Amino acid sequence: MEEKRDWLQMPDEIMGGMILQRLDVDDILMSVEKVCRNWRRICKDPAMWKIIDSDHKFDGWCGGEYEDLIKHAVDRSCGELIDISLGIYGSDHLLDHITRCSSKLNRLCLIGCYAVTSSGLKDIKVIGRNCPQLKSFKMETMVMDVDIHAHAIANSMPGLRHLKLAGAIGGDDGVQAILNGCPHLESLDLCRCFYLDDLEKDFEKLCRERIKDFNL
Repeated sequence: MEEKRDWLQMPDEIMGGMILQRLDVDDILMSVEKVCRNWRRICKDPAMWKIIDSDHKFDGWCGGEYEDLIKHAVDRSCGELIDISLGIYGSDHLLDHITRCSSKLNRLCLIGCYAVTSSGLKDIKVIGRNCPQLKSFKMETMVMDVDIHAHAIANSMPGLRHLKLAGAIGGDDGVQAILNGCPHLESLDLCRCFYLDDLEKDFEKLCRERIKDFNL
């Protein structure tokens, strides 16, 4: 007869790194950590919160509850957060909290964060200053001060390797600023950039020569 596995006795590195981390943030904080003392101890380990993926809508959550939940997850990381994706409930306050508490942040993804306003994204320079290890930045918002943000990215995130600005850049000038300010870029995705003027053929050629993966 096959011996039954005792899930409560599995090694921490397997339970935490290979199983619990695959669950949603709300599942871990609201349910999983309440199963037993051992699981609660694992769920409080900062290593559990190095990567936070909240790029989706939590059914039944309102914006304020969601924001508090993600702030709590960020606090659990104790400054070890390296990768975070925010979905539709991302806000200016939440973005500010993340960047103030996460100096080791390597990847920041803002997809559909329509509550992140132009005022919040004026802090892009602050994000770059607070998160000097940032290598990947993805942004999809309804913000219209697009060239301002392109220049802010160019001036404050020189270490970027990957940049995606869906619907968030205004013209050739912004692209040129990014080329000049982010010399290590390996990929640049400008999909759905409705306000982007048609690039001059020579300039588009330059972009494709300079950047390995260029999506216009």
